[in-house]
Amino acid sequence: MPPVPREPIATACADAASTVPDPAVESGPAAAGEDYTVAVSLNQEPYNIGGYHTGNTMAEVVAADGRPLRLIFHAERFTDDCGNVDVRDVADAVCFLSDGHGEDDHRQEWPAVLQPLSVGDVVAVTAPSGKTVHLGIGPGGFTRVRTHARLV
Repeated sequence: MPPVPREPIATACADAASTVPDPAVESGPAAAGEDYTVAVSLNQEPYNIGGYHTGNTMAEVVAADGRPLRLIFHAERFTDDCGNVDVRDVADAVCFLSDGHGEDDHRQEWPAVLQPLSVGDVVAVTAPSGKTVHLGIGPGGFTRVRTHARLV
């Protein structure tokens, strides 16, 4: 089966910080040494140019060894002057990493066999507190989505 055509998100990740006005995506204070864990699901729908929609079929990103990829980022990388972390900044780092720029804080890179993240994909960011926020990548940035259930 040929790969599903994907719309690039050249500006979606870069503009994400200003596109989710929902204060619930902010995880609040984070202490040095705490980690954010990120899981990513790729949208498998043939036409997902409008972003993620409830019920879209998703595929979880896996590492070379076949295990689900869990990217790890230290909280201090994203802490603002008040000691808070906005999970959109963490999701934005994953977009940057998926474009082939660097690695997470445990020296993991984006799997070379995968295309970069694009519109319709979902980034699940788990804060040190255990709270997980799912952010869909849309044409204008991130939007909060409910947990998706249709994994293939």
